[in-house]
Amino acid sequence: MIHYITFIIIVVFSTILRTAEIHLADSHGPISVMGDHSHKKGEIMFSYRFGHMEMNKIMNGTKVLYSDNITSVPNGASNGSGNYMNTSVSMKMDMHMFGAMYAPHDLLTLMLMTSYFEKEMTQRRMPMAGGGLFDVNSSGISDTRFSGILKVFEEDYLKTSIGFGISIPSGSIDIRDNTPTSSSSRLGYSMQNGSGTFDPFIFINNINNLGRLKVGEKFLFKKSVYKNTKNYKQGDLFKATLCTSYRWVDYISTSVKINYEVKKKMIGFIIFSPITPEAHILSISVRNEMQSKGIGTLLLKSMLDQCKVMHYKKIFLEVRVSNVKAINFYEKFGFSKDAIRNNYYTDNSEDALLMSLSI
Repeated sequence: MIHYITFIIIVVFSTILRTAEIHLADSHGPISVMGDHSHKKGEIMFSYRFGHMEMNKIMNGTKVLYSDNITSVPNGASNGSGNYMNTSVSMKMDMHMFGAMYAPHDLLTLMLMTSYFEKEMTQRRMPMAGGGLFDVNSSGISDTRFSGILKVFEEDYLKTSIGFGISIPSGSIDIRDNTPTSSSSRLGYSMQNGSGTFDPFIFINNINNLGRLKVGEKFLFKKSVYKNTKNYKQGDLFKATLCTSYRWVDYISTSVKINYEVKKKMIGFIIFSPITPEAHILSISVRNEMQSKGIGTLLLKSMLDQCKVMHYKKIFLEVRVSNVKAINFYEKFGFSKDAIRNNYYTDNSEDALLMSLSI
């Protein structure tokens, strides 16, 4: 369940003030839609938007997932290593969004936008670790977007424009907080404020003017070109937005927005916990259709390289005793069999093989 509230302040400066054109409440699109309009030559606009969002459910399509289910079923890891260690319970986010627009020409408007985020996420530990709750927090500046908007068609009943720009990596990708496993754990993707990469994007805007009623469509595509300094990239994004607004009086309008997003799927991940001077591999996973293509090898090599840079001396992990394929995989990297942990896995009480590697 997502609750979202926004508030906006817009200030417009123009060398030739066209009051009749800018004073209406719906002279722009819904306040959470960015880059929905352009300006006439010489106009400058500064904007401030405030948004508050709360999320308290985990959804798989239209199905609600519960914490006990998530932390008590296999996590799909290719090594069969077990369950998700933590699960999100709720998240709150305050967004302070700042924007500036300037039109050097009637057909071209330049736009600069950035945000300041304040996030709080409550998570629950897996039952085997006590099932307790803990909070993580992050705050900071987001990535900054610089773009240009070109007018394609403009009449009283329809306005169409295209835009192009680049996302500048001003947001951090190394935000850390205190967690049950470390006093300085790097937080997950959703708690980071940036992408760590320069990402180009294009978009198309349409605004249909039906008097007091307006209907808008926006289509955006962002391309992730390369990996950041943490050796990952967010993936390509396609986003379609449909919005409508109704102006009750000149200074009051109501709007509704619907988003549809398509993102590239994550094909693999590795999770490890640093316990200086050692590191514990919690999970390594590759999508079924992408296995046997060297992705697991790439993930483990990348993790071992990071551990060497951080001067860790030993890596250890647990793996199901029945998972011969995973055991052979780790032995190829030099991991040795150390001990058996009886009844380690909660789903079927299977034993775990403890393996370690000195680096």
